[in-house]
Amino acid sequence: MGKLKVIGLAALIIIHSACGSNENQNQNSSQTAPAENQEQSIPKLGDFMKSYDGALDSKHGVNMTISRIGNTLYGSYAYKSVGKAILLSGNADESGKVTLTEYNDKGKSTGSFEGNIVGTTLSGTWKSADGKKNMPFALNETSSTANMNEIKKVYCFESTEEQGEGIEPAMVKTCIYKGYKTVSTAYADGMGRYTYFERIIYKIQPDNKFAQIKNSAMFNDSNAELLNRVNAELKKQYDSYSKEGALEGCYDGKPFKSFKMDDLGVEFQEKGVDFSATFGFYGACAAVNEGVISISIDEMQKYIVE
Repeated sequence: MGKLKVIGLAALIIIHSACGSNENQNQNSSQTAPAENQEQSIPKLGDFMKSYDGALDSKHGVNMTISRIGNTLYGSYAYKSVGKAILLSGNADESGKVTLTEYNDKGKSTGSFEGNIVGTTLSGTWKSADGKKNMPFALNETSSTANMNEIKKVYCFESTEEQGEGIEPAMVKTCIYKGYKTVSTAYADGMGRYTYFERIIYKIQPDNKFAQIKNSAMFNDSNAELLNRVNAELKKQYDSYSKEGALEGCYDGKPFKSFKMDDLGVEFQEKGVDFSATFGFYGACAAVNEGVISISIDEMQKYIVE
């Protein structure tokens, strides 16, 4: 009996020691788990559209609205004292690190924002393009949405461009969507009417500068499908114009000729993309010289190169 008690006691000691060791291991594991999973605890940004209110250097009040689709970040901001929109383009990673480059009317970079989104705050440093000025900025979120219909926003603003003494200024409309920008310039005809004669597409480059591209370069392998759709709609307009009474003679029996993508005018609008074509009629027939069709930004998603 004495030997059995001794053996039993030894077994209990061994079992207790083993349990204690496991408890310590579990405690150590629970203590180190947060550190190991810390990166996973950072909330994912996801796609969004956010509006902010704040200031640069605590004294230059600004409002900013930005959209994030994938890692692409784009939008605009304005100084409260001026109110003129300044376009922004850049990126934001999942951790909230933000880089935004700003552009003036001519598409030239004038500065950049580098900072972080933490909760409802966007803060960091604004730097001038020449690097001579640096200002801290702090912005507070005033609204936010994850609704894709609102996020897929096109940011546009209009400006004027002087043409010389005695000449009416040109009207310039600049729009930005994801990593693309369209600039459309309209010139006066001397009778108070403006006609858009120049439409250019730009794409953001790795150095955050915009470079001009061909229309076709903005669209993916579905380019042919899109072009067929555009030409079909333009033909309907052409055929309709050719039957309009006094203007019928403008067409003189000329059949509609399909357009190539790079022959069209392509520009973003607030709710989509416009495709325009000139039919080659002038003078008294100028009223039916252009056909324009619009496709919503939702429908354009499957065509635009990401």
